[in-house]
Amino acid sequence: MSQRAVIPEWAALYRCGLDAFRRGDTHGALESLQRGVALASEEPRLRCDLGGVLGAMGRHEEAAKQLREAVRLRPDYADAWRNLGVAMEKLGRFEEAMDAYRKAEALKPNDPRTAAFMGNALLAMGREDEAETCYEKAVALDPQFADAHARLGKLRHKRGRFLGAIGPLSIATRQRPADERSWRNLADCHVQIGDVEGFLNCCRQRLSGNPSDHAAHSAMLYSMHYAPEFGPAELYSAHLEWAGRHVGVCDSPTAVELPAASSNEPTWTSAFRASRPAGTPASPPAGMSRRRLRIGYMSPDFRSHTVTRFISPAIEHHDRERFEVICYSNSSREDETTQRLKQWASGWRDISRLGDEQACKLIREDRIDILIDLRGHGAGNRLMLFAQRCAPVQATMVGYFDTTGLPQMDIRITDPWQDPIGVSEGYHTERLIRLEESCWCYDPYGEWPEISDPPAIKSGHVTFGCLNKVIKVSQPCAELWAKILRQVPGSRLALVAPSADCAKFTFERLKGYGFPVARLDIWPRAATRSEYLERFNRIDISLDPFPFNGITTKCESLWMGVPVVSVAGATSVSRAGRSILHAAGLDKWAVSSPQEYVERAVSLAGDLDSLSENRRDLRDRLRCSPLLDGPGFAQRLGGSLLHVCRAGPHPGATP
Repeated sequence: MSQRAVIPEWAALYRCGLDAFRRGDTHGALESLQRGVALASEEPRLRCDLGGVLGAMGRHEEAAKQLREAVRLRPDYADAWRNLGVAMEKLGRFEEAMDAYRKAEALKPNDPRTAAFMGNALLAMGREDEAETCYEKAVALDPQFADAHARLGKLRHKRGRFLGAIGPLSIATRQRPADERSWRNLADCHVQIGDVEGFLNCCRQRLSGNPSDHAAHSAMLYSMHYAPEFGPAELYSAHLEWAGRHVGVCDSPTAVELPAASSNEPTWTSAFRASRPAGTPASPPAGMSRRRLRIGYMSPDFRSHTVTRFISPAIEHHDRERFEVICYSNSSREDETTQRLKQWASGWRDISRLGDEQACKLIREDRIDILIDLRGHGAGNRLMLFAQRCAPVQATMVGYFDTTGLPQMDIRITDPWQDPIGVSEGYHTERLIRLEESCWCYDPYGEWPEISDPPAIKSGHVTFGCLNKVIKVSQPCAELWAKILRQVPGSRLALVAPSADCAKFTFERLKGYGFPVARLDIWPRAATRSEYLERFNRIDISLDPFPFNGITTKCESLWMGVPVVSVAGATSVSRAGRSILHAAGLDKWAVSSPQEYVERAVSLAGDLDSLSENRRDLRDRLRCSPLLDGPGFAQRLGGSLLHVCRAGPHPGATP
């Protein structure tokens, strides 16, 4: 009869420790391995894995002590040297970490983990080229090494090598569908190179593995506006699907209760009455004139940002006798612009670290009468907070250009040029409130360069330009621009790309559309705002992209004396150009058909005297237009908000 081999007690404890660690029980693993070391202090495997557990618990000094003992006992123990390198790296002792990694690599040259960890240490030391080489080695040794792919992609993304980052990030996200950081980096790579379809596919992949990720779903909705194949009906259906999935309303358009079409004056909604705070009456009292209306503005962008340039005039110029303004910031980042906004607001709340329930409670305690979203489905939005019905009236404006799809969002503030009466109502869950003149009011705060003569005077040829993100350059847009260049002999088009590989991708993409790329100049991203603004002095005529019009860039072009030609389309965002040009008193540059777009651009290019006159006079004309009339904009907006809340805001608000 055979006898079963007796396993030493330290070996049993070693196995128990490893099993506990695999289960996530670090404390159980620590106890077993420490007992094992007490029984067999000369066993290097116990020391090595005890060091690994201590490191996982953040006890890096103790980990290093155990790992040094392991390599003393067994100098050729590659895994122990590698783990010692990790401990040294965590302690910020990077040269010692590299010494340990080199010993591990010499003993086991084809270990992908050692290569990846060396990359981490080198990256921490600022040696990015060497770090990238290490990550490349790691993924070559183990094509399934998801973390190494993620780190390689993240580093390339950071260095502006967006095309090169897409491959490793795609592998990382496929292997680890829950890896949000890699997905965000991958999505941004597609945006930077101007690949709309790649971005949308990236979002679809994310949602297939994470169907409840409302932020990724919002990002997909936002980017659908870049793609010309999505008309208003498709966009509306997609927004309803978002609400149905994440808020719990039916995704059928017929099942969503739209605001009444007969009135532009929403009051307290039944949804708010059903979820009102304890003690709030079922209907608001009359007496609006006896106290100030409490307006809440919510944004992740209360800093130097494009959205802030269009809302700061309202915050600055609201009538303080009639309105009380509280800003809810969904970002802890602050700058000089933040300080300007703070001095104008009656109250400031940082909700960036608050969950939806906490933030909603705060808003209700503030007795906000109308809560205004400034982001829509853009990055950093808090639409899920609006879904909780935090205020009697909820509105959206400026930061988005479409319906939110939320039945809890009562109104969208727009104008008759961006959303003509009778055109857009059927594609919104919100009621549309149209401001006179425009829903856009631009704040040109800051230093601006002097305006030069049109560059065509010296160069002898007209330079068209578009300083928007290249993702806005759709195929129909590029094809129309090609027609313009062909009708203006010697003319050129200037675009901007954030890196050399993005410029290459853009060049090849436009070449595939039949664009005359020999007449294309792709400038690198400007290092400073001042450099960016100076570039308008190198452009004779700006061409507005479509279907996603430029907004801030258009205002900056006009302020620098450069005319902008814009064509209106079928979606709200494709009519933003018409709205802005109307507010600027420049309707003549806003056209309604592709043929007119070409004709207007060609006509401008043939009139250097007119281009010179614009350089001299346009800035002064803008100062006198509604586009820069902050007090007038605040008055029009405030009047509409009072009209909306005519039944009266919360009881108990500050008199």
